[in-house]
Amino acid sequence: MAEGSRLDQTRFVDARRRLDDGMISVRRILGALVALVAIPIAFVSAAAFAGRIDWRLDLVANARVQLWWVSGAVLLLALPTRSRVAIGSAGLAVALNLGPIVPLHLPVRSPDQPAAVQVLTFNLLSNNRRHSDVADHIRSAGADVVFLHEGTEVWERALASAGLDGYELVTGRDPDLIFGTIALVPPGATVRSFGFRLADMRAIEVVVDGVSILGVHPLAPVGPWEASTRDAQLATYAAWAAAVEGPRVVVGDFNATPWTAPFRQLLRDGGLANSQRGHGTSPTWEVDRWWRLPIDHLVHSPDLGVVERVVGPDLGSDHRPLLVGLAPAG
Repeated sequence: MAEGSRLDQTRFVDARRRLDDGMISVRRILGALVALVAIPIAFVSAAAFAGRIDWRLDLVANARVQLWWVSGAVLLLALPTRSRVAIGSAGLAVALNLGPIVPLHLPVRSPDQPAAVQVLTFNLLSNNRRHSDVADHIRSAGADVVFLHEGTEVWERALASAGLDGYELVTGRDPDLIFGTIALVPPGATVRSFGFRLADMRAIEVVVDGVSILGVHPLAPVGPWEASTRDAQLATYAAWAAAVEGPRVVVGDFNATPWTAPFRQLLRDGGLANSQRGHGTSPTWEVDRWWRLPIDHLVHSPDLGVVERVVGPDLGSDHRPLLVGLAPAG
């Protein structure tokens, strides 16, 4: 009996060893497979910081949130494999993408007073037909200045007849252009358009109660020429902000997220702060889809603070409106 028991025990140990060896082999295979996914994600996440080198890398930088989701899922898959390469690569990707996102969620001190000026920006989408819904939202928002991008002649007529009391309608659209930016401003406000042709500055300046506000709509970076033109347009907004004295604001559809190189350069060169800080990612474009992105922004000089910042409802566009209330910084 004792000899039989020892034999059975030996067989059990051998079987257990073979099972353990098999499990180790499976973990190694799975670890290698996960690493094949994690390493490219980490590489792409790092390369996205080099948007100045190539416009396509800057496009990748727009997807920081999505890259974080994917890298986080890959990290969860990597942990059971115990693969140092897979875990390390996935963890690095998580850190690289989380780093640029976290500052937007950190609390920022707001002025302890009501908003002195409220600004609303909204990309209408030129073929959007929900004219009355947009007009109703403008009334309910009560913003001092409203910038409406992709405004066509149809939109100009609809808004002019909507009974938006307290506003003067100013269009940046030249007669031969399909669309431009429409500004709704208080009567008597100082307004200047910088043109909305492809290579123009694509901006309207409005001065209200001593605050200079630049409503902008640079090109979408759908190709190398468009991307370089957009970057140049963002650079002109920075130059404008650096040259203007007193409180100043740049607001509109930037066609860039806060993680892109030209956006960061705009803040640095223009001496501007992002109103998005303390309010999270706040996506405004394609917000009903998983790849939604924050590309509508308001950035401001440090002598102003954000009292409120609200992403509005679905009004028939692929964007949602953004309302920001500002007051002198404490």
